[in-house]
Amino acid sequence: MDNKITKSRLSSLFSYEWLKIVAFFVVAILLFELLFAVTGVKLTAGQQFKVIYDENIDTNFENNLIKAVCIDENNQSILSYDVQKVDAEVMKKSTDNAIDVRYQTRDSDVVITHTQKDGEGYVRAKQLLDYFEVWAFEDVLEDGEEYLSQFLTDGKTDVYSFENLDTSKIDAHFLQTHKKDNRFRSKENKEAGKVRERERIKNIVSDLNDVKRLLAEHPEIFYRYRKYEQVFSKLTPDAGRYEEIKNNYERSTEKSYAIIPDKLTKGIYKVSDYFTVEGKTEDVVIMAYDFYGEEPNLQFEALRFMVSLVRNFSDFLN
Repeated sequence: MDNKITKSRLSSLFSYEWLKIVAFFVVAILLFELLFAVTGVKLTAGQQFKVIYDENIDTNFENNLIKAVCIDENNQSILSYDVQKVDAEVMKKSTDNAIDVRYQTRDSDVVITHTQKDGEGYVRAKQLLDYFEVWAFEDVLEDGEEYLSQFLTDGKTDVYSFENLDTSKIDAHFLQTHKKDNRFRSKENKEAGKVRERERIKNIVSDLNDVKRLLAEHPEIFYRYRKYEQVFSKLTPDAGRYEEIKNNYERSTEKSYAIIPDKLTKGIYKVSDYFTVEGKTEDVVIMAYDFYGEEPNLQFEALRFMVSLVRNFSDFLN
């Protein structure tokens, strides 16, 4: 049988079978891309940290703010090893629902907004507070205490001291939550991961102590609000959801929902160099979304950001 490959046979093959050959390569490429999509490592919402600049916030420095707040003097991230991507996004006036989409998809953590009123008399910051779950600093302490209590050494009750926490419980927690993480498959990487997890927990303890101190010593830096106050004040009894919003408002209490950066002084950085609204800083407020109920292990990255913001833009934590 003559199976010799010749120029004429190759020419005949490509003349009559070229469609099949092209189809084969197209299918092969599609299968490869599908395999990559299925098996590739995907970051969860909590592993991506994003700062949102709300509409009307004037800034040309969004990347610099990330560097100012999230990078320390050794050029290392202050966020934990679990955060693998940090960026910022500016909301445009032409995309009215973009900030809502970012919230619903959990593609945002911190929002820089303002307290100015729109044409209908609505304060922008209060709109966000009424419609989104924002992490009040009083709740930060409550959630932090609950979260850290799982690591307490038997017989200890004070979570505000790292020495009261059991590192073996922290290690066990790390192994449980990262058992499918490809970064920590080897024994050596697991041990390194335990060290980084202890550091993450130690930072949470430190940040909670800082928040406790700021609430007691510098209450002026916090923007306080009673949730649903604005939306309820605009409703009439015949409006849809009136009773629901009325009940929510009556159950709410005034809390410290945001930081007023204009109140931060004598820091390494100057607020007006990073964000303003209509050329001024006094109406700017910064708040963090509350996703603690969904991803408690990663929620405290927002706390880390806020504390670092205060530390770098003021001398209040020196």
